[in-house]
Amino acid sequence: MRLGSNESPFGPAPQALAALHEALAESGRYGDPQALDLRTAVARRHGVALDEVTVGAGVDDLLGWVVRAFLAEGRAAIASLGGFPTFEMHVNGFGGRLIRVPYLREARVDLQGFVDTARAAGGALVYLANPDNPTGSHHRWAQSCWTRFPSTACSSTTKPMPTSRRRRIGTRTALRIRA
Repeated sequence: MRLGSNESPFGPAPQALAALHEALAESGRYGDPQALDLRTAVARRHGVALDEVTVGAGVDDLLGWVVRAFLAEGRAAIASLGGFPTFEMHVNGFGGRLIRVPYLREARVDLQGFVDTARAAGGALVYLANPDNPTGSHHRWAQSCWTRFPSTACSSTTKPMPTSRRRRIGTRTALRIRA
């Protein structure tokens, strides 16, 4: 069992199995490639415009889009030592250079280190997993990258991200982008 892949020894939840069973009746038809119903529900729930919501085939897909959209060849991307491994693959694969920020002594992400490293790199794409994996450390959003990075992209897995600031991306089950 791989905990990092959200595997469970208990199998799917009964509610998930019921939803899958119900959806089987439609399985002979192509789904909506724009996921309009899902995007509409997500936009409504989070109080954002429909064009601020996109759906991808998992975090690997979404991280690839982010890197392609915001990281020019040769430019720096900043991540913690334990950040999601696919981010590094996308950065390297699309010609960027990844700079890892060491943890603080208490195994916490060094937010000021992220700021300093991004500034030293001349601006950068910043990937901040909150909570961090594998340490589990997390930061209050008043202290986080949303107040420290005025024009970078950040990733969050715990809280919807304010979309009123330019070039900020928050990931959850969908990306919300305003560029």
